[in-house]
Amino acid sequence: MMRFLLDYHRQRQLAEGNAAEEAELEDTEMPPPAPEPDDSEEGPAVKPELPPHISIAKEVMERCIHLLSDKSLRLRLKVLDVLELCVTVLQSHENELLPMAHRAWPPLVQRLTNDDPLAVLRAFKVMCTLGETCGDFLRRRVSKDVLPRLTGSLVKQAPVSARAGPVYTHTLAYKMQLAVLQGLGALCCRLDLADAEFDVVSDACLHYLSCRQPPKLQEACVSVFQHLIQVDPDSVWLTLNELYCPNSYEPKHSSLHAVQLSGMGKQRNEFTENILKLLQEMQ
Repeated sequence: MMRFLLDYHRQRQLAEGNAAEEAELEDTEMPPPAPEPDDSEEGPAVKPELPPHISIAKEVMERCIHLLSDKSLRLRLKVLDVLELCVTVLQSHENELLPMAHRAWPPLVQRLTNDDPLAVLRAFKVMCTLGETCGDFLRRRVSKDVLPRLTGSLVKQAPVSARAGPVYTHTLAYKMQLAVLQGLGALCCRLDLADAEFDVVSDACLHYLSCRQPPKLQEACVSVFQHLIQVDPDSVWLTLNELYCPNSYEPKHSSLHAVQLSGMGKQRNEFTENILKLLQEMQ
C-alpha cells in the first residue's frame, strides 16, 4: 500500500513539473517490514505452579528433616508421623518427592538402625510408604543400609517369639517383628531385589513359618512369601521344598538322574502346614 501511494505521489509531481521533489522521493526508502513472530521459537520453560497442598507438604517436610536427629524421642516420633503424611501427599509429584527423600534418607537410616524400638517402628513405616513411589531410589540404599539390620533382627528374635507365651504379643519387640513382616514382602516387590538380598530375606523369614510362632507372625510371614513368589517363584519353590517336600519326583527317562531335595522323606514338622499352603497356591 505504501509503495502504491509513493508511486502515485511521484507521478503526480512529475505531471506538475516538480522535478526537485522527484529526486527527494527517489531517495525515500521503504521501511523494512516488521518481522513476523516465529511460533517455532519457544521461550524458556516455565515451571508450572504447584498445587497448594503439594507446596505446603514440601515446605513442612523441609522444615522437619533436621528434627529427625533431635534428642527428644517424643519429638522424633512426631516428626516421623509428619514425614509419613508428607510422603503420602507428595506421592503424586515424584519430581518434588525424590529430592526430599534424598535429603531425609541419612537421618531416617539412623532412626531405622540406631534408635529406640518405637522410633525404628515408625521409621520403617515411613520407608515402606517411600517404597510405594521411590522404588528405584531406595533399592541400593535399602540393600546396603537397612536390610541387613532388619533381617538380622528377625533371625535374632525368632527363637524368642517361638517359645514365648501370650503376653509376648503385647511387647514392643513383637510389634516390631509384626510390622517388619507385614511390610517386607511388598517392599521387596517394589525394590526388585538382587538374588543375594532375595535369599537373605527368604532365609530370615523361614523361621516364622513355624507353627510355634504367634499366629499373626505366621500370617505375616506367609504374606512375605506370597510377595516373593511374584518376584521369583522358582527360588521360593526350591527353598520351601528344601525344608519340607511332600512329593517325590521321578525322572521321566532312565537316562535322567533322580531329583533329590533335602525335604524329601521328612516327617511332618512345625513348618509343614504353612509350606503346604504356599506350595498349593503355587500350583
